[in-house]
Amino acid sequence: MKKNFILGAVIVAILSYGVVITPQTVEAACSYNGYLHSGGKCGHSFKWEKKEKKGKFENHHDDDDEDDDNDSWPSGNQNQYNQQVYLRAYIAQLLALLNRYDSNGGTSNNSDVDVQTLSATNVDEDSATIRAIVDMNSEDTAELYFEYGKSSGSLTLKTSRQSLDAADDGDTQEEGISGLTDNTRYYVRAVVVDENGDKDYGNTTNFITDNDSSGDDNDPIVTTQTARAIDTDSAELRGEVDMNDFENGIAFFVYGEDESQIRDVEDDFDTYEAVDKDGDLLQKVLIDGDVDGTDSFVKNIGGLDNNTDIFFSFCVEYEKSNNDETLSCGSVEDFQTD
Repeated sequence: MKKNFILGAVIVAILSYGVVITPQTVEAACSYNGYLHSGGKCGHSFKWEKKEKKGKFENHHDDDDEDDDNDSWPSGNQNQYNQQVYLRAYIAQLLALLNRYDSNGGTSNNSDVDVQTLSATNVDEDSATIRAIVDMNSEDTAELYFEYGKSSGSLTLKTSRQSLDAADDGDTQEEGISGLTDNTRYYVRAVVVDENGDKDYGNTTNFITDNDSSGDDNDPIVTTQTARAIDTDSAELRGEVDMNDFENGIAFFVYGEDESQIRDVEDDFDTYEAVDKDGDLLQKVLIDGDVDGTDSFVKNIGGLDNNTDIFFSFCVEYEKSNNDETLSCGSVEDFQTD
């Protein structure tokens, strides 16, 4: 409603005075620029009112408003110039207000449903989850979709419409988008359509996709740390993993008296289950079956032979983007039991 009122005022002003001329510098109590940025506070500088007696517009350029009803626009070129200046400033201020209202996501028509655009989540190199909250305002049904693009003034990409009902009132609505360009700022605006087909535009938010200059996913970083609490038949093994671009990793230790078998685990096997134990020479122990992000692990192992060199490595199983399972292991460390 507000936008329609502003737009209507602009149209009425233009129809009343015709073609708008490019603004010029004005020497007055409040210049064109002064009026434009005053928020209407210096409108008295270009006051024009219709005098009933003369039937003319009159120029009032006085701080005393007591005689407003008796003022009139002077005739001649100066009168026309002042009217043009006032009109240009007035229209410019209305248009600036209209543009500012649009950028803040104001309601652009008589939609009975309201929407607020929320910040994006799960932002990756080429994808993100965009979100909004809809106020149904007692409406039974509505439709929601998102507009997005690389410029706030050109939201040319659109998602499919989601159907909403009264049960969705106040709930966060999400939509996943993909095929984005890495290291790029995207602008998003939610749009809701009420039962009458009227639209309400949410505020415009933005996010930046992650940088991925290589175009490939980064493999997990697996680190084998030195053993602690070493005893005659036991020790505490330690490891750390950063899953980077992968999820649902399976973390485990391999250890034993045969260094070559421990070292070949990464090359010889693709999964934890496939690792073949070989008595004292090679053993394995599962630590965590669902590893995400960065984590550290400690495992106490027993049943070792005393006064013996033990080799071990920390490994993670994960699934590559082509659905192939693979292992990544840290360095091979060793210690000697007491």
